[in-house]
Amino acid sequence: MDHKHDQTPPWKLFPFVGTVMKNLFSKPDTTGYPYEPAHYPERMRGHVEIRVEDCISCGLCVRSCPPGALQVDRAAGTWTINRFDCVQCGNCVQVCPKKCLAIVPGYTAPAAQKASETFTRPKAPDATPAGKAGGKPENDAGKCVYCTLCARKCPQNAITVDRAAKTWQLDAAACVGCGLCAAACPKKCLAIVPGYTAPAAQKASETFTRPKAPDATPAGKAGGKPENDAGKCVYCTLCARKCPQNAITVDRAAKTWQLDAAACVGCGLCAAACPKKCLTLK
Repeated sequence: MDHKHDQTPPWKLFPFVGTVMKNLFSKPDTTGYPYEPAHYPERMRGHVEIRVEDCISCGLCVRSCPPGALQVDRAAGTWTINRFDCVQCGNCVQVCPKKCLAIVPGYTAPAAQKASETFTRPKAPDATPAGKAGGKPENDAGKCVYCTLCARKCPQNAITVDRAAKTWQLDAAACVGCGLCAAACPKKCLAIVPGYTAPAAQKASETFTRPKAPDATPAGKAGGKPENDAGKCVYCTLCARKCPQNAITVDRAAKTWQLDAAACVGCGLCAAACPKKCLTLK
């Protein structure tokens, strides 16, 4: 009986010989990290880092974090991140008014348990309370139209606007000096004044009241009201979206543009947003 056909070829007995020989004469796929610097892909998400000395504990990053991975303690001056809950979306970086957050390359170090990192802001070298270096907003009541945009933008709800009484009030203890109110003001009547506000224990507030108009012009109407050139209007609704008082109604299907003159504060945001420049303040 012939057994030649029953013998298995040697190369079939060692199926990995080819792979072994190839690896002997080729570079390894892995690197010698941490002894060699790591090279991260260009589009990697990275991780969040903070310059805590510039943080003002406004809390905007916490509110914008989808998984709730951030915590801010304003009294203690701490900023805490749970690395394992963070999804590196970058929302916190985008909303930070002081630009003290950044996404940098690198991965979260592995650990047996979920851990969080806490960063503490260093104490100010002088008597200025931490987080007040940016100053506080002061209002030029003569220019203010009480559109309430500053109050809506304030992350600490430190601004109260009473349009009927024509008053603008700042809770100095709650203000963190982020400057978002001044940036949002359409009349540029808010300015960040260097210095610091009263300590939280005093619960100080400031109220600014606009002086009465010298003529019959209603207060807040000094900027005029928008008029629409219907021949140019494309009814894009941008003006209605920008109006802080919802004084504009646009019906694109019916091609109508309507203004509630009583609600309009003459801020001019509608005219500034109009892509066709068909709105003018008169």
